[in-house]
Amino acid sequence: MINLFLFRIVSSFQALMACTVGVTTVFSVHDIIHDRFWLIEYYCWFGLAYFFYDIWAMYRSYRYEHKQLQDEVSLLRMFLHSKTSVVIHHIAIPCIGFPIVVYIRRGLGDYFLALFFLFELSTPFLSSVSVLQILKMQTSKLYTVNGILLLVTFFCCRVLMIPIMYWSYARYKNISWLWQVPLSIPMKCNIGCTVILLFQLFWLNQILRTITSNIPVKSIGEYLVGRGNYNFIVRILLSIVVDTTINSGSLCMLHQSLTNYQFSHCRRNKLASMAYAE
Repeated sequence: MINLFLFRIVSSFQALMACTVGVTTVFSVHDIIHDRFWLIEYYCWFGLAYFFYDIWAMYRSYRYEHKQLQDEVSLLRMFLHSKTSVVIHHIAIPCIGFPIVVYIRRGLGDYFLALFFLFELSTPFLSSVSVLQILKMQTSKLYTVNGILLLVTFFCCRVLMIPIMYWSYARYKNISWLWQVPLSIPMKCNIGCTVILLFQLFWLNQILRTITSNIPVKSIGEYLVGRGNYNFIVRILLSIVVDTTINSGSLCMLHQSLTNYQFSHCRRNKLASMAYAE
């Protein structure tokens, strides 16, 4: 169990370092195509080694969770079957992404590479999910809060980051409409971004299923409104994400809990106003 905690700590620490490099690069470059930042390519070499470590660490964690199985071949087969998308990701990045970043791109686009580094902002919350599950804290408020933060950061830093990249390029080239950007960049860039986005949507679906298997959607909605949270972005985001994977009955429960709270809140305000007038 100690090793599992250490794996998650290392993963979170790497994510924070990647985000630090990403943020520093974004604020250091002015020309988003041609400006260079020295640290970003060095970190790619570090990231190459980390990817191989990470896939080994994930297998070790999976092996611990299924320690009742003695057949190593069967265990490896189960791991590859259950973590297919992650394994593909961890093979594709070193074998395809790394040569493109270090050699083929010819030093262009450090800004966009930095935005990809910001994908890692959701990793500490993802690691916390595993830790809280090990500690049997799936029904705690901490698990609920961490799950909401994971969904928000994953959606904003991974799913929305692709449109942000296109928007940044549109501003750089003075392109009026966002839909014109794919027509003005190489097709290989559009294909790469599409594949990456599809992976993020798939993982968002998997994360949501994992979290909501332990937390009823109604509880999430009641928690948000119970704290007087009027952040429309969070509420709309949660509704959109839930709608993609949860049945309509659960979504209705979330909507009903929000609606009931708003009705009772307005009624209390009205009664208070009448009492004050009297």
